[in-house]
Amino acid sequence: MKSPKEGSRWVKLTTVDHEIEATLLVEALKEEGIPAFARAGGAGPGYFSPATLPHLIFVEEKDLERARTLVSSLPLRPEEP
Repeated sequence: MKSPKEGSRWVKLTTVDHEIEATLLVEALKEEGIPAFARAGGAGPGYFSPATLPHLIFVEEKDLERARTLVSSLPLRPEEP
């Protein structure tokens, strides 16, 4: 997934279970004009793909409240921040 642009203050929005959910959520945010990116939430055992790890979702601080509103309306079940 695309890295954040420099100079912006990025904050954690939420955590989702795996890369597929992360991709769907990031794309939904971007469709609403909210820049976002995801990162795997840790290093798993060497034989597992990072795609199966929890993913942290980040948005620019200025968009955090709008992003929270959008997430609450989606059928995904992310953890609370």
